[in-house]
Amino acid sequence: MSRKERAMSEQQTQSDHDEEWGPLVTPSPWWRSWVLWALVGGCLVLAFGYLVPLLRHGGHGGQMSNVRSNAEQVVRALSAFKEKYGSYPNEDTITEVLKHHPEAKALLGRTSSNDFFRQLIVTGYVDGESPFFMGYRSSNEVAKDKASGRMLEAGECAFSYVVWKKDVQIPQRAPLLMVPLVPGHLVFDLKLSSRKLYRRVIIGYSDGSVQSDRIDSNGKLPCGGGKHFFDPSLPHWGGKVPRIAWPDRKAGKWYYLPVAVLLVAIGVFWWLSRRRHFRDNRNEGSLYSPQHSAQQAADGKTPEAPQPPH
Repeated sequence: MSRKERAMSEQQTQSDHDEEWGPLVTPSPWWRSWVLWALVGGCLVLAFGYLVPLLRHGGHGGQMSNVRSNAEQVVRALSAFKEKYGSYPNEDTITEVLKHHPEAKALLGRTSSNDFFRQLIVTGYVDGESPFFMGYRSSNEVAKDKASGRMLEAGECAFSYVVWKKDVQIPQRAPLLMVPLVPGHLVFDLKLSSRKLYRRVIIGYSDGSVQSDRIDSNGKLPCGGGKHFFDPSLPHWGGKVPRIAWPDRKAGKWYYLPVAVLLVAIGVFWWLSRRRHFRDNRNEGSLYSPQHSAQQAADGKTPEAPQPPH
């Protein structure tokens, strides 16, 4: 018998079996259901980790109002600091701050916005770290940081800070802080802005005002005449090239990628196993399986012996 005839014979035999007994389905191994539930559970965990912060902040609208409120608090603190020390926080004011707070010497740096904003916390113009965040901080997190003595560590400040020296004439409406800015560049973070602030940015000024403006698709804030926000020729910079202190960045959550890869691998493995399982049932589902023989015996029939291949 040729291979084609043998295949047709087996197919006919299988059809006759299905008509009499119904299709034979081999039960899946126990571990396959666990793989499926592990895959579903992992996806739910990742979705939960993304949605909970968004819901807790009240969505994009809640985050916008929260960030704006935080910016207003910091701008008021900067104005009060300037009234006492004659300048906004910079390298020169560190000496004056340390005269009254020598214990804070190790905290006051000269590089990032975290460094300069710590002067506001040390001098008491800002109570804690919460106003520097781009979202919500629970009271437990704030209390934990206070108890540990940590202050505005990497990842705990969202605002970039404009450093104005004491001997520079500051414009009447000079920018003091802004969010979100791409670290190391005079370009706003389009991805972060679109995800959390309706593609808008928050900017605080020296006159006490806080403004939200919509940026373009390149992360720039148009200011008319083909100029963008950081153009030194604009009045709010007074002809000076802005010196920006960006916040210290915290390393990303490294485990997200391995978890995602693991979930994909589990999904592929489960899919391949199921595909092979159904293929085996279709191509190798034999009439002489233990289940079939047991059914025949229960019905008083003599189990058929397998025929040798021709």
